[in-house]
Amino acid sequence: MDPMAHKPYSSDRRPEDFFGDADLKCRTRKWTLLSPLIAVAFNILGATLTFIYFAFIEGGLENSIVYEDAVEKTWFFLLRMGIICTAVTLLGIRLLSPIRRKLERESNASLESVLGDLVNLPAYMAGLSLAGWAAAAFVFGVFPEFSDKFRAGPWHIGMHSLIGIVFVGGPFTVVSVYLVLEGALSKLIQRIFPVEHLLGVPRSFRISVRLKTGLVSLLIGTIPVSVVSYITLRQICEIQAGRQDIGTFVSNMPIAIGFLLFLAVSGTMVLSFLVSRSVSLPLTKAGYAMKKISRGNLDVGIPVLSNDEIGVMLGGLNRMVEGLRERDFIRDTFGSYLNPDVVTQILQSPEGLNLGGELRQVTILVSDLRGFTSFTANMRPEVLLKLVNLYLEKMVDVIISHGGIIDEFTGDGILAFFGAPHDLPRSQVAAVKCALEMQSRMPELNRELSQLIPEIRGSDGNEIRLAMGIAVNSGKLVVGNIGCEKRKKYGAVGVAINLAFRVEKETAGGDVLVTQPVYEEVGNMVNTETISDVALKGIEGTVTLYRVLGLKD
Repeated sequence: MDPMAHKPYSSDRRPEDFFGDADLKCRTRKWTLLSPLIAVAFNILGATLTFIYFAFIEGGLENSIVYEDAVEKTWFFLLRMGIICTAVTLLGIRLLSPIRRKLERESNASLESVLGDLVNLPAYMAGLSLAGWAAAAFVFGVFPEFSDKFRAGPWHIGMHSLIGIVFVGGPFTVVSVYLVLEGALSKLIQRIFPVEHLLGVPRSFRISVRLKTGLVSLLIGTIPVSVVSYITLRQICEIQAGRQDIGTFVSNMPIAIGFLLFLAVSGTMVLSFLVSRSVSLPLTKAGYAMKKISRGNLDVGIPVLSNDEIGVMLGGLNRMVEGLRERDFIRDTFGSYLNPDVVTQILQSPEGLNLGGELRQVTILVSDLRGFTSFTANMRPEVLLKLVNLYLEKMVDVIISHGGIIDEFTGDGILAFFGAPHDLPRSQVAAVKCALEMQSRMPELNRELSQLIPEIRGSDGNEIRLAMGIAVNSGKLVVGNIGCEKRKKYGAVGVAINLAFRVEKETAGGDVLVTQPVYEEVGNMVNTETISDVALKGIEGTVTLYRVLGLKD
């Protein structure tokens, strides 16, 4: 099952929704109270096992009468643990009270702060547990009156309990508290927080993966073997020194070793599961996210709930996805301002943004509506824009379908290229076919305009019919990025463009006029009417133009 299926990337929950949701706030408050209790429960378990070992198991190796003062030792232990656990619980709740206060501040900053505090909860509780075990080690390792109550038999090695608590019981318990709370809180956080707030590395303590895995490996790999070896060798030394009865050793040593092996195996299984889950779960989510990204699905986001190496990696992956989304947004958005091919070329090639260009054979199409300025002089602005946008939408679809790119809109006019930025075989044919289809769309456009904009009427009350003139020319142009570093534009420069604009001024409504270079390529496939000796403004001499009447077939 997809581990990300329960948590989509997109979320409509805003920060104010979180602070206004009484259930979510109540659940968060409960966890600030429940976390110290979970920590205390694990500490009680660890302390109980430690007490059983020192008071009965190890004591039984030195004294054949083990249980004669069991009631006294047990009541002493329970009383002491009750006092310590109550103190630790109250202290933990007191330390976590700032989280509950922040829940009353309805701001985005408070939400980020609450998230950081919740991520830090395992470290807080592990730190409190560590302090409690350090205090216990000091008390029972230094003061004989406590140690005598804690274990059976004579106490002749003052630091023995201190070493056992500090290097065995304490580490196992503290690490277990941290890993259990880390797993539980990660699920809580993902359920109650907006996903958008979980995509970056949280502001929390940094406990590296190396430290967690190294400490767990040390605990499960060396300490059990070391403890069993130490107890065995110590008892052998006691026997050799005459302070230990060999019969007591033989009868009680299997119990001690069995107890230690049970603890070692149980602790190894629990810690291995906890640390492997804390490492593998986010990596598994990252793997599923990568599969979705490879299929083009960028609607993914991986919750980042740690400040370690994995959290940094997941945060980087989320930033990469965000960058890909921004790239697609730029391509899609600016593809509506520029031609998508131009945008793609610029985004994919680093040199695409450089100023400069290349010489290409390009076919130019220029179109304009006849009499449009006078027709729209008294038209309301919103009606005018609606009309122009509908006209341009129809014409742009036709141009793109024939392989052209839109260089610019000049009011109601269009300048399009065929053959740049990508080569287009027989670009003249494509441009002429495009021009004929554009003209064929005008009746349909006028029908739509009369239905959508009924107020378009002439001075005589009749519907106005839009008419368009189109000129097509072909020639060598310098195409590329034009402008300066602050403002660039993909365009073309050359005499052929000026000629196309001059020819367009000679068109009447419904005309498609082509120049001699275009006619030479398309003359055998279209019906034309020759217009000789045309004088164009700004052009020396006269030119021959051809009015395209339609395709021959």
